Amino acid sequence: MRKVVHWGHVPLLSGHPDDGTRPPTHPGHWVLDLAQAQREHAGWDAQIITILPGGSRDFATTIQGVPVYYLRCAAQGRAATLFAAEIRRLLVRTRALHPDLVVTHGTEESYSFAGLFAAWPHIPMMQGQLSILRPLADRRWFSRMRVMEWLEALTLRRSRQLIAPSDFVRQRLQTRYPHLVAVTIPLPFNAQAFNTTAGRQGRRSRDLLYVGALMPWKGLHVLRAALEQLGRDFAGWSLTIVGAENPTTYWQSEKKALSVLLGNRLICLGQIPRDKVAMLLASTHALVAPSLEDMYGNQVVEALASGTHAIVASATGLEETVRNYGNGTVFRNGDAGALAHAIREVIGRRDFPESRQTQTRVLSALAPERVAALHSAYYKQVLSAPTGQSL
Repeated sequence: MRKVVHWGHVPLLSGHPDDGTRPPTHPGHWVLDLAQAQREHAGWDAQIITILPGGSRDFATTIQGVPVYYLRCAAQGRAATLFAAEIRRLLVRTRALHPDLVVTHGTEESYSFAGLFAAWPHIPMMQGQLSILRPLADRRWFSRMRVMEWLEALTLRRSRQLIAPSDFVRQRLQTRYPHLVAVTIPLPFNAQAFNTTAGRQGRRSRDLLYVGALMPWKGLHVLRAALEQLGRDFAGWSLTIVGAENPTTYWQSEKKALSVLLGNRLICLGQIPRDKVAMLLASTHALVAPSLEDMYGNQVVEALASGTHAIVASATGLEETVRNYGNGTVFRNGDAGALAHAIREVIGRRDFPESRQTQTRVLSALAPERVAALHSAYYKQVLSAPTGQSL
C-alpha cells in the first residue's frame, strides 16, 4: 500500500493536551475527510501532519481512523524566520513515515512553501490565494500576510503541478502561472460526519445564517449595509453569525453596527462544533455568503447538502458551486443594494422545491469515495512521470 502524507490543518479536537487552553484552531475538516476517504476507498495509507502554533508539546493521535501528528511550534515570530524551525520539524517527522508522496494544503501557513524542501514528490493543493486576499485584509508595508504572499508566489513559481478545488481557482492560477499543470478536484463532503439529516424535518426559522471568518474579504460590511437598506423589510428576522471572534477593528466595528441595527436579533455564536453547524444549516431559512473573495466555500457546499438555499456573491468560487448544483441566488459582488434585493426575494419564499435535487447532486459529486478516486488517479500520474518532468 502506498503512503501519502498530508501537511495541513486539522481541528484541535478534545483529548489534545492543549484543548481549551489556547485560541481555536482552523475549523476546516477537508484534509481529515480526504485522508479518511483515501484510507477507506482508494487503498492509500493516508496520514496527516499539522502544525500547532503555541502548542505545549507534540501529540500523536487517531481521528476518524486517520493517524494525525500535531507538531508544536512557536506562536510568534514564525514568518520573520521564514518558518525555518517548523519546516525542519515537518521534514524530520515526515522522513520517519517514509511516504511515497506529500500533499501540501494551502499557502496561508508554511505547508506549501515547506514542500519545496521535501525529498519526496509533492503536490500543492490550493485553498486561497493570498495575492488576492492580502490587499483586502492587510495593506501594511510589512506584515505576516505580506511575507506569506511572497512565499506563495515563490512556491507557485517553483511548483510543477497543483490541485485546485474549483475551476475558478485553477483558471485564475494558470493565467498567472502558465507553467503549472493544474487539475480541478473538489473537496470531499463527508455526509456521515456532517449529518445532513439533522433538523431537516423541523420547520425552518426566520433566520439568516453567516458562517465563516470574521475578516474584511468575507464581506460582512456588505451584509451589514444590505440589512440597513432592507430596514423594516427585515423586521421579525434574525441574523446568526458563526465564526471565531477576534479583536480586530474590522470585526468589532461591524459587530457594534449590527448590534445597533438588529438588537437581540443578532446572535453571535463564535466557533462551534461541526454537528452544531449542521443543525443550524438544516434549520435556518438561508445561508448568506457575501464574500468579496472566496475560492471554494465549504459553508455553501454544507448548506446545499443540508437542503438550505444559499445567497452568494458573484465572481467567486461560491458562484461556481451554486451554478453547478443549484438552490442558490447570486448577487453582484460587493453591491449592498443587490444583496438587499436578493435577501428580500429569498425571505419572501416559503419553500425551495429545488433543494432535494441539489442535495442529490452535491452528495453524488462530492462523495468521499469519488473524490478519493480522483486524487488517487492524479497521484499515480505524478509518481509515474519521469524524474524532473511535469505531467
